[in-house]
Amino acid sequence: MKNRTGLGDVAGMTCGGIDIRKHAGIPPVGRIDRIPCSNEIISWVSFGEISTRSVLSDGIKKKSINKAGRLRLKELIKKPTLENFFRQSCAFTKQIDMMSTKVRDAIEAVEASGGLASQAMLGDTVFSINDNGALSEFGEVKKSRISHAGGHLL
Repeated sequence: MKNRTGLGDVAGMTCGGIDIRKHAGIPPVGRIDRIPCSNEIISWVSFGEISTRSVLSDGIKKKSINKAGRLRLKELIKKPTLENFFRQSCAFTKQIDMMSTKVRDAIEAVEASGGLASQAMLGDTVFSINDNGALSEFGEVKKSRISHAGGHLL
């Protein structure tokens, strides 16, 4: 927190998958809960960046994020599925009110097509599953696959 940067990327890059952390930072090995999913394809489109430092420096925004985060984490733990992860992530995004118009429109388009989408934190980026081509009207769609191996050379 000293440098006003996030703590979320390290566990995902190291361990892979989708982790559920109940506390900031990385817990001891074996203490990370995981959402069951295997090789899911994630579609995403980016409209730009959001400065993590500027968000974490805003006391009011930070308080709002922490409050929304506690509620959404509680709901995710009740049902730790990929679909519920997307639902809780999107509800969190809406609750903290950091969506650009493009992000809001892209999420609505994916949902209208039967998929699930949310905003990447922190970024002006939408990620989705089963977008059924809806993201293509918003820019170049990139695809990633959830890996349980963490970062590695192919």
